[in-house]
Amino acid sequence: MLEDIGSPSAPLHLVTDTHDEHTKRLEDIIRDSKAFRGKWQTYIEEGRLKIPPEFIHLFESGGVITATEDRSLMLFGTTHWALYQRWLAEKLRLDPTNRKVRAIYRFAYEFPKPDQDGMIPVDPRLVQYAQLVKEVALVGLVYYFEVHNKDSYLNLNRVPRHNKLIDIFSRFKDN
Repeated sequence: MLEDIGSPSAPLHLVTDTHDEHTKRLEDIIRDSKAFRGKWQTYIEEGRLKIPPEFIHLFESGGVITATEDRSLMLFGTTHWALYQRWLAEKLRLDPTNRKVRAIYRFAYEFPKPDQDGMIPVDPRLVQYAQLVKEVALVGLVYYFEVHNKDSYLNLNRVPRHNKLIDIFSRFKDN
């Protein structure tokens, strides 16, 4: 039947309104939360990443970690991941032919809340991709962290890249 969901005449995805109550609640939570910028040293051990104690609350309901294009990882709490997905939907239309969108979702790993030691599991493929060994650099970029191999990060002798996401999250916070 041509009118069936998934047919050529009907969309596969029936939810078209991205500005629903759920999104409004997310924006309220993010607007009220404290942004973070800076650099922190932590470590990875047996595929588990230590979250600094001052940021444990950001991961109370888990989060998502995914790969970037520069051999680092992006680490989100669940709330900020939802906002990032909204941004992707609005700006990139979640186009499956978009290389960046495919990479973000292909390597996205959802993890549970940190354990009693403040550790989160990281997919071994992501650990290998980012070349994470013992010491790790966390770079706070407003509402997510970049996770780098500490030695590689220091050898680059660079300032953390301030990409478009900083501006995007800042705009959401200012509204």
